[in-house]
Amino acid sequence: MTAAGNYTKLKSADLHLPYMGTSEERTLYVQNVPETWDKWKLLHIFRRFGRIDNIKIVKKNDDSLTSAFVHMMSIADANSVITATAHDNGKIQLPELSKPLKIQFVRHKGNASLKTELSSAVDKETERMKSYFSITDRPELVLTGGNIRKPIIYNERFHRHMYLPGGEPIEVELVKPIAEFLCWPMTFYVLPKTHVCEAENLIISNEDLDAHLIAHFERAAEVTHVVKNELLVATPMMPNEVPLRCRVLEELDDKKIRVYALDMGQTLVVQMNRLKVISEYLASIPARATPCVLYGITKPTPAFAEVACRLLENIAHLLVLAVSFDGAVALVRAFESNGSSVSEIAEILTNEGVCDYKPPNKRTVYSRELILSLKKQQRQLSIPNRAVADAILVNPRLVQDEMAQKLDENETV
Repeated sequence: MTAAGNYTKLKSADLHLPYMGTSEERTLYVQNVPETWDKWKLLHIFRRFGRIDNIKIVKKNDDSLTSAFVHMMSIADANSVITATAHDNGKIQLPELSKPLKIQFVRHKGNASLKTELSSAVDKETERMKSYFSITDRPELVLTGGNIRKPIIYNERFHRHMYLPGGEPIEVELVKPIAEFLCWPMTFYVLPKTHVCEAENLIISNEDLDAHLIAHFERAAEVTHVVKNELLVATPMMPNEVPLRCRVLEELDDKKIRVYALDMGQTLVVQMNRLKVISEYLASIPARATPCVLYGITKPTPAFAEVACRLLENIAHLLVLAVSFDGAVALVRAFESNGSSVSEIAEILTNEGVCDYKPPNKRTVYSRELILSLKKQQRQLSIPNRAVADAILVNPRLVQDEMAQKLDENETV
Protein backbone atom coordinates (compact mmCIF):
# COMPACT_ATOMS: atom_id res chain seq x y z
CA MET A 1 0.00 0.00 0.00
CA THR A 2 1.11 3.59 -0.45
CA ALA A 3 2.42 5.26 2.66
CA ALA A 4 -0.01 8.14 2.43
CA GLY A 5 -3.36 6.61 3.45
CA ASN A 6 -4.95 5.77 6.77
CA TYR A 7 -4.82 2.05 7.52
CA THR A 8 -7.93 0.64 9.22
CA LYS A 9 -8.45 -3.08 9.73
CA LEU A 10 -11.76 -4.34 8.48
CA LYS A 11 -13.94 -7.35 9.03
CA SER A 12 -14.39 -9.87 6.25
CA ALA A 13 -18.01 -8.74 5.93
CA ASP A 14 -16.78 -5.28 4.87
CA LEU A 15 -15.14 -6.66 1.72
CA HIS A 16 -17.32 -5.99 -1.33
CA LEU A 17 -16.83 -8.37 -4.26
CA PRO A 18 -18.99 -9.27 -7.27
CA TYR A 19 -21.80 -11.58 -6.15
CA MET A 20 -21.10 -15.11 -7.39
CA GLY A 21 -23.84 -16.85 -5.43
CA THR A 22 -23.82 -19.12 -2.42
CA SER A 23 -22.37 -22.60 -2.63
CA GLU A 24 -25.86 -24.15 -2.89
CA GLU A 25 -26.95 -21.73 -5.61
CA ARG A 26 -24.09 -22.67 -7.95
CA THR A 27 -23.72 -26.36 -7.10
CA LEU A 28 -25.20 -29.16 -9.20
CA TYR A 29 -26.07 -32.62 -7.94
CA VAL A 30 -25.21 -35.30 -10.51
CA GLN A 31 -26.56 -38.84 -10.25
CA ASN A 32 -25.76 -42.09 -12.09
CA VAL A 33 -22.02 -41.49 -12.33
CA PRO A 34 -20.17 -44.78 -13.07
CA GLU A 35 -17.92 -45.79 -10.20
CA THR A 36 -15.01 -46.13 -12.65
CA TRP A 37 -15.19 -42.42 -13.46
CA ASP A 38 -13.08 -39.82 -11.72
CA LYS A 39 -13.50 -36.06 -11.59
CA TRP A 40 -11.43 -35.62 -14.78
CA LYS A 41 -14.14 -37.42 -16.76
CA LEU A 42 -16.82 -35.19 -15.29
CA LEU A 43 -14.65 -32.14 -15.91
CA HIS A 44 -14.46 -32.82 -19.64
CA ILE A 45 -18.25 -33.13 -19.80
CA PHE A 46 -19.27 -30.07 -17.76
CA ARG A 47 -16.54 -27.71 -18.98
CA ARG A 48 -18.51 -27.43 -22.25
CA PHE A 49 -21.30 -25.60 -20.43
CA GLY A 50 -19.43 -23.22 -18.12
CA ARG A 51 -16.54 -22.60 -15.75
CA ILE A 52 -15.97 -25.20 -13.05
CA ASP A 53 -14.78 -24.40 -9.54
CA ASN A 54 -14.47 -27.94 -8.20
CA ILE A 55 -15.86 -31.46 -8.48
CA LYS A 56 -16.50 -33.75 -5.54
CA ILE A 57 -17.51 -37.41 -5.87
CA VAL A 58 -18.99 -38.14 -2.47
CA LYS A 59 -20.89 -41.42 -2.26
CA LYS A 60 -21.79 -44.72 -3.88
CA ASN A 61 -25.28 -45.98 -4.65
CA ASP A 62 -26.60 -49.32 -5.86
CA ASP A 63 -25.81 -50.75 -9.30
CA SER A 64 -22.19 -49.59 -9.13
CA LEU A 65 -23.17 -45.96 -9.65
CA THR A 66 -22.01 -42.94 -7.69
CA SER A 67 -23.15 -39.36 -7.34
CA ALA A 68 -21.19 -36.13 -7.39
CA PHE A 69 -21.38 -32.44 -6.60
CA VAL A 70 -20.20 -30.17 -9.44
CA HIS A 71 -19.40 -26.72 -8.05
CA MET A 72 -19.63 -24.11 -10.82
CA MET A 73 -17.83 -20.77 -10.66
CA SER A 74 -21.03 -18.70 -10.57
CA ILE A 75 -24.82 -18.93 -10.71
CA ALA A 76 -24.65 -18.08 -14.42
CA ASP A 77 -22.35 -21.03 -15.07
CA ALA A 78 -24.67 -23.37 -13.18
CA ASN A 79 -27.70 -22.02 -15.05
CA SER A 80 -25.98 -22.66 -18.38
CA VAL A 81 -25.76 -26.37 -17.53
CA ILE A 82 -29.43 -26.57 -16.58
CA THR A 83 -30.47 -24.63 -19.70
CA ALA A 84 -28.38 -26.79 -22.01
CA THR A 85 -29.91 -30.00 -20.63
CA ALA A 86 -33.48 -28.74 -20.18
CA HIS A 87 -34.66 -30.30 -23.46
CA ASP A 88 -34.00 -33.75 -21.95
CA ASN A 89 -35.23 -33.00 -18.42
CA GLY A 90 -31.73 -32.41 -17.04
CA LYS A 91 -30.21 -35.60 -18.43
CA ILE A 92 -27.02 -36.26 -20.38
CA GLN A 93 -26.88 -39.52 -22.29
CA LEU A 94 -23.58 -40.98 -23.54
CA PRO A 95 -23.03 -44.32 -25.31
CA GLU A 96 -20.89 -45.62 -22.46
CA LEU A 97 -23.55 -44.96 -19.80
CA SER A 98 -26.03 -47.57 -18.61
CA LYS A 99 -28.17 -44.74 -17.23
CA PRO A 100 -28.06 -41.07 -18.28
CA LEU A 101 -26.47 -38.55 -15.96
CA LYS A 102 -29.24 -36.81 -14.02
CA ILE A 103 -28.50 -33.18 -13.12
CA GLN A 104 -30.32 -30.82 -10.78
CA PHE A 105 -29.67 -27.83 -8.56
CA VAL A 106 -28.86 -28.62 -4.96
CA ARG A 107 -31.08 -25.74 -3.84
CA HIS A 108 -34.07 -27.34 -5.60
CA LYS A 109 -33.57 -30.59 -3.77
CA GLY A 110 -35.74 -30.75 -0.69
CA ASN A 111 -33.80 -33.65 0.79
CA ALA A 112 -32.24 -32.40 4.03
CA SER A 113 -29.69 -35.22 4.11
CA LEU A 114 -28.41 -34.19 0.67
CA LYS A 115 -27.83 -30.63 1.83
CA THR A 116 -26.11 -31.92 4.96
CA GLU A 117 -23.86 -34.06 2.80
CA LEU A 118 -23.07 -31.09 0.58
CA SER A 119 -22.32 -28.93 3.62
CA SER A 120 -19.90 -31.54 4.92
CA ALA A 121 -18.15 -31.78 1.56
CA VAL A 122 -17.90 -28.00 1.27
CA ASP A 123 -16.53 -27.68 4.81
CA LYS A 124 -13.81 -30.23 4.06
CA GLU A 125 -12.93 -28.48 0.81
CA THR A 126 -12.86 -25.10 2.54
CA GLU A 127 -10.42 -26.33 5.17
CA ARG A 128 -8.23 -27.81 2.44
CA MET A 129 -8.24 -24.54 0.52
CA LYS A 130 -7.37 -22.58 3.67
CA SER A 131 -4.33 -24.80 4.12
CA TYR A 132 -3.54 -24.61 0.40
CA PHE A 133 -3.46 -20.82 0.30
CA SER A 134 -1.96 -20.23 3.76
CA ILE A 135 1.59 -20.25 2.37
CA THR A 136 0.97 -17.04 0.45
CA ASP A 137 1.23 -15.02 3.67
CA ARG A 138 -1.11 -12.33 2.43
CA PRO A 139 -1.69 -9.15 4.49
CA GLU A 140 -4.79 -8.34 6.51
CA LEU A 141 -7.69 -6.41 4.99
CA VAL A 142 -6.88 -2.71 5.02
CA LEU A 143 -8.60 0.52 4.08
CA THR A 144 -6.52 2.94 2.01
CA GLY A 145 -8.01 6.11 0.66
CA GLY A 146 -11.52 4.67 0.86
CA ASN A 147 -10.68 1.53 -1.13
CA ILE A 148 -11.03 -1.99 0.25
CA ARG A 149 -8.93 -4.79 -1.17
CA LYS A 150 -7.00 -7.85 -0.08
CA PRO A 151 -4.00 -8.09 -2.42
CA ILE A 152 -2.59 -11.42 -3.56
CA ILE A 153 1.16 -11.19 -3.02
CA TYR A 154 3.56 -13.12 -5.27
CA ASN A 155 5.22 -16.03 -3.49
CA GLU A 156 7.80 -18.08 -5.39
CA ARG A 157 6.86 -21.22 -3.43
CA PHE A 158 3.32 -21.06 -4.75
CA HIS A 159 3.15 -18.90 -7.88
CA ARG A 160 5.40 -20.86 -10.21
CA HIS A 161 6.37 -20.89 -13.86
CA MET A 162 5.36 -23.48 -16.41
CA TYR A 163 7.46 -26.65 -16.17
CA LEU A 164 9.09 -27.83 -19.38
CA PRO A 165 8.47 -31.53 -20.09
CA GLY A 166 11.55 -33.72 -19.89
CA GLY A 167 12.75 -36.58 -22.04
CA GLU A 168 12.85 -34.99 -25.48
CA PRO A 169 13.33 -31.55 -27.08
CA ILE A 170 10.21 -29.46 -27.62
CA GLU A 171 9.73 -26.53 -29.96
CA VAL A 172 9.33 -23.20 -28.17
CA GLU A 173 8.93 -19.54 -28.98
CA LEU A 174 11.66 -17.24 -27.67
CA VAL A 175 10.50 -14.12 -25.84
CA LYS A 176 12.21 -11.20 -27.59
CA PRO A 177 14.13 -9.10 -26.90
CA ILE A 178 16.30 -10.61 -24.17
CA ALA A 179 18.56 -7.57 -23.95
CA GLU A 180 17.48 -6.74 -20.38
CA PHE A 181 18.91 -10.08 -19.19
CA LEU A 182 22.37 -9.63 -20.73
CA CYS A 183 24.30 -10.59 -17.62
CA TRP A 184 25.65 -13.95 -16.57
CA PRO A 185 24.13 -16.51 -16.72
CA MET A 186 21.87 -14.76 -19.27
CA THR A 187 18.33 -15.82 -18.46
CA PHE A 188 15.97 -16.04 -21.41
CA TYR A 189 12.26 -16.84 -21.50
CA VAL A 190 10.46 -19.32 -23.73
CA LEU A 191 6.82 -20.07 -24.46
CA PRO A 192 5.98 -23.73 -25.15
CA LYS A 193 3.92 -24.20 -28.29
CA THR A 194 1.42 -26.16 -26.20
CA HIS A 195 0.64 -24.90 -22.70
CA VAL A 196 -1.05 -27.59 -20.63
CA CYS A 197 -0.63 -27.65 -16.87
CA GLU A 198 -2.37 -28.79 -13.71
CA ALA A 199 -3.84 -26.06 -11.54
CA GLU A 200 -5.77 -26.94 -8.38
CA ASN A 201 -6.48 -30.45 -9.68
CA LEU A 202 -7.74 -29.22 -13.06
CA ILE A 203 -5.99 -29.56 -16.42
CA ILE A 204 -5.64 -26.11 -18.01
CA SER A 205 -4.80 -25.53 -21.68
CA ASN A 206 -3.93 -22.30 -23.48
CA GLU A 207 -7.51 -21.94 -24.68
CA ASP A 208 -8.94 -22.54 -21.20
CA LEU A 209 -6.64 -19.96 -19.62
CA ASP A 210 -7.45 -17.37 -22.29
CA ALA A 211 -11.18 -17.88 -21.73
CA HIS A 212 -10.85 -17.56 -17.95
CA LEU A 213 -8.76 -14.38 -18.27
CA ILE A 214 -11.22 -12.72 -20.65
CA ALA A 215 -14.26 -13.63 -18.53
CA HIS A 216 -12.57 -12.51 -15.29
CA PHE A 217 -11.32 -9.21 -16.74
CA GLU A 218 -14.81 -8.18 -17.86
CA ARG A 219 -16.18 -8.29 -14.30
CA ALA A 220 -13.05 -7.51 -12.24
CA ALA A 221 -12.74 -4.26 -10.31
CA GLU A 222 -10.14 -1.64 -11.19
CA VAL A 223 -7.44 -0.78 -8.67
CA THR A 224 -6.62 2.69 -7.38
CA HIS A 225 -3.51 1.70 -5.43
CA VAL A 226 -0.98 -1.10 -5.71
CA VAL A 227 1.31 -3.11 -3.45
CA LYS A 228 4.79 -4.19 -4.49
CA ASN A 229 4.85 -7.81 -5.70
CA GLU A 230 1.07 -8.14 -5.78
CA LEU A 231 -0.51 -10.00 -8.68
CA LEU A 232 -3.00 -8.21 -10.93
CA VAL A 233 -4.52 -8.40 -14.41
CA ALA A 234 -3.69 -5.73 -17.01
CA THR A 235 -5.60 -4.50 -20.04
CA PRO A 236 -4.51 -6.22 -23.28
CA MET A 237 -1.74 -4.42 -25.14
CA MET A 238 -3.65 -4.60 -28.43
CA PRO A 239 -7.36 -4.94 -29.30
CA ASN A 240 -8.67 -8.52 -29.44
CA GLU A 241 -5.76 -9.78 -27.35
CA VAL A 242 -5.95 -11.57 -24.00
CA PRO A 243 -5.57 -9.65 -20.68
CA LEU A 244 -2.17 -9.99 -19.03
CA ARG A 245 -1.47 -11.52 -15.63
CA CYS A 246 1.26 -9.42 -14.05
CA ARG A 247 3.29 -8.78 -10.92
CA VAL A 248 3.86 -5.25 -9.61
CA LEU A 249 7.55 -4.30 -9.54
CA GLU A 250 7.38 -0.62 -8.57
CA GLU A 251 5.14 2.42 -8.63
CA LEU A 252 6.43 5.27 -10.80
CA ASP A 253 5.30 8.88 -11.17
CA ASP A 254 2.00 9.96 -12.77
CA LYS A 255 0.14 6.79 -11.77
CA LYS A 256 2.42 4.61 -13.89
CA ILE A 257 3.27 1.11 -12.68
CA ARG A 258 6.18 -1.08 -13.74
CA VAL A 259 4.97 -4.68 -13.96
CA TYR A 260 6.29 -8.06 -15.02
CA ALA A 261 3.94 -9.85 -17.42
CA LEU A 262 3.85 -13.47 -16.23
CA ASP A 263 2.73 -14.96 -19.53
CA MET A 264 5.10 -12.89 -21.68
CA GLY A 265 8.30 -12.87 -19.66
CA GLN A 266 8.62 -9.11 -20.21
CA THR A 267 8.69 -5.98 -18.07
CA LEU A 268 6.12 -3.33 -19.01
CA VAL A 269 5.03 0.11 -17.82
CA VAL A 270 1.25 0.59 -17.64
CA GLN A 271 -1.15 3.18 -16.27
CA MET A 272 -2.77 2.25 -12.97
CA ASN A 273 -6.26 2.55 -14.45
CA ARG A 274 -5.37 -0.33 -16.79
CA LEU A 275 -4.93 -2.74 -13.87
CA LYS A 276 -7.63 -4.88 -12.26
CA VAL A 277 -7.73 -7.33 -9.36
CA ILE A 278 -6.92 -10.98 -9.99
CA SER A 279 -8.64 -14.06 -8.57
CA GLU A 280 -6.99 -16.73 -6.41
CA TYR A 281 -7.69 -19.23 -9.15
CA LEU A 282 -6.00 -17.27 -11.94
CA ALA A 283 -3.06 -16.46 -9.67
CA SER A 284 -2.53 -20.16 -8.98
CA ILE A 285 -2.15 -21.17 -12.65
CA PRO A 286 1.55 -21.42 -13.63
CA ALA A 287 2.94 -18.59 -15.76
CA ARG A 288 3.24 -19.42 -19.44
CA ALA A 289 6.71 -17.91 -19.84
CA THR A 290 9.44 -20.22 -18.52
CA PRO A 291 12.83 -18.74 -17.49
CA CYS A 292 15.74 -20.74 -18.91
CA VAL A 293 19.54 -20.84 -18.68
CA LEU A 294 21.83 -22.79 -21.01
CA TYR A 295 23.09 -25.93 -19.32
CA GLY A 296 26.79 -26.83 -19.13
CA ILE A 297 28.26 -23.43 -20.05
CA THR A 298 31.62 -22.77 -18.36
CA LYS A 299 34.29 -20.06 -18.64
CA PRO A 300 32.10 -17.47 -20.41
CA THR A 301 33.94 -14.51 -21.92
CA PRO A 302 32.65 -10.91 -21.65
CA ALA A 303 31.22 -11.29 -25.15
CA PHE A 304 29.23 -14.43 -24.31
CA ALA A 305 25.87 -12.81 -23.53
CA GLU A 306 25.91 -10.59 -26.61
CA VAL A 307 26.81 -13.44 -28.97
CA ALA A 308 24.35 -15.86 -27.35
CA CYS A 309 21.56 -13.28 -27.48
CA ARG A 310 22.14 -12.57 -31.16
CA LEU A 311 22.27 -16.28 -31.96
CA LEU A 312 19.07 -17.18 -30.08
CA GLU A 313 17.04 -14.26 -31.43
CA ASN A 314 17.82 -15.20 -35.04
CA ILE A 315 16.78 -18.84 -34.80
CA ALA A 316 13.63 -19.61 -36.78
CA HIS A 317 12.93 -22.95 -35.07
CA LEU A 318 14.19 -23.18 -31.49
CA LEU A 319 14.07 -26.43 -29.53
CA VAL A 320 14.89 -26.86 -25.84
CA LEU A 321 15.50 -29.95 -23.75
CA ALA A 322 15.07 -29.60 -19.97
CA VAL A 323 18.05 -31.18 -18.19
CA SER A 324 17.61 -29.89 -14.65
CA PHE A 325 16.43 -26.82 -12.77
CA ASP A 326 17.70 -24.21 -10.34
CA GLY A 327 14.73 -22.98 -8.34
CA ALA A 328 12.23 -21.58 -10.85
CA VAL A 329 14.81 -21.49 -13.66
CA ALA A 330 15.03 -24.40 -16.10
CA LEU A 331 18.53 -25.54 -17.11
CA VAL A 332 18.18 -26.48 -20.77
CA ARG A 333 20.04 -27.61 -23.84
CA ALA A 334 18.98 -25.46 -26.80
CA PHE A 335 18.98 -26.53 -30.44
CA GLU A 336 18.49 -24.88 -33.84
CA SER A 337 16.40 -26.98 -36.19
CA ASN A 338 16.66 -26.50 -39.95
CA GLY A 339 14.41 -29.37 -40.86
CA SER A 340 17.08 -31.79 -42.04
CA SER A 341 19.67 -31.00 -39.35
CA VAL A 342 19.81 -30.00 -35.69
CA SER A 343 22.66 -27.96 -34.14
CA GLU A 344 23.23 -27.47 -30.42
CA ILE A 345 23.56 -23.82 -29.42
CA ALA A 346 26.19 -24.47 -26.75
CA GLU A 347 28.47 -26.13 -29.31
CA ILE A 348 28.04 -23.20 -31.70
CA LEU A 349 28.96 -20.79 -28.89
CA THR A 350 32.02 -22.90 -28.09
CA ASN A 351 33.10 -22.73 -31.73
CA GLU A 352 32.64 -18.95 -31.55
CA GLY A 353 35.20 -18.94 -28.72
CA VAL A 354 32.94 -17.26 -26.12
CA CYS A 355 32.67 -20.19 -23.67
CA ASP A 356 33.42 -23.82 -22.92
CA TYR A 357 30.73 -26.46 -22.87
CA LYS A 358 30.40 -29.55 -20.71
CA PRO A 359 27.48 -31.68 -21.94
CA PRO A 360 25.44 -33.67 -19.42
CA ASN A 361 26.62 -37.16 -18.51
CA LYS A 362 24.99 -39.91 -20.50
CA ARG A 363 22.48 -41.93 -18.55
CA THR A 364 21.84 -45.61 -18.83
CA VAL A 365 18.18 -46.09 -19.68
CA TYR A 366 16.28 -49.05 -18.27
CA SER A 367 12.63 -49.96 -18.67
CA ARG A 368 10.30 -50.13 -15.68
CA GLU A 369 9.85 -53.84 -16.35
CA LEU A 370 13.60 -54.36 -16.09
CA ILE A 371 13.84 -52.58 -12.75
CA LEU A 372 10.98 -54.62 -11.32
CA SER A 373 12.46 -57.87 -12.59
CA LEU A 374 15.81 -57.02 -11.02
CA LYS A 375 14.03 -56.38 -7.75
CA LYS A 376 12.28 -59.75 -7.93
CA GLN A 377 15.60 -61.50 -8.44
CA GLN A 378 16.92 -59.72 -5.31
CA ARG A 379 19.99 -58.43 -7.02
CA GLN A 380 21.93 -55.55 -5.46
CA LEU A 381 22.97 -52.40 -7.25
CA SER A 382 26.69 -51.93 -7.64
CA ILE A 383 26.32 -48.17 -7.07
CA PRO A 384 25.27 -46.23 -3.94
CA ASN A 385 21.56 -45.51 -3.55
CA ARG A 386 22.17 -41.77 -3.77
CA ALA A 387 23.56 -42.24 -7.29
CA VAL A 388 20.61 -44.23 -8.59
CA ALA A 389 18.63 -41.14 -9.63
CA ASP A 390 21.52 -39.91 -11.76
CA ALA A 391 22.22 -43.31 -13.28
CA ILE A 392 18.71 -44.48 -14.13
CA LEU A 393 16.04 -42.81 -16.24
CA VAL A 394 12.90 -44.93 -16.22
CA ASN A 395 11.45 -45.26 -19.71
CA PRO A 396 8.31 -47.45 -19.86
CA ARG A 397 8.24 -47.35 -23.66
CA LEU A 398 11.20 -49.68 -24.15
CA VAL A 399 10.08 -52.94 -25.72
CA GLN A 400 10.26 -56.32 -24.04
CA ASP A 401 13.06 -57.51 -26.36
CA GLU A 402 15.29 -54.72 -25.10
CA MET A 403 14.42 -55.66 -21.53
CA ALA A 404 15.57 -59.24 -22.07
CA GLN A 405 18.76 -58.04 -23.70
CA LYS A 406 19.50 -55.74 -20.76
CA LEU A 407 19.03 -58.62 -18.34
CA ASP A 408 21.72 -60.58 -20.15
CA GLU A 409 24.10 -57.63 -20.39
CA ASN A 410 23.76 -56.42 -16.79
CA GLU A 411 24.38 -59.49 -14.69
CA THR A 412 26.46 -57.40 -12.25
CA VAL A 413 24.02 -54.49 -11.89
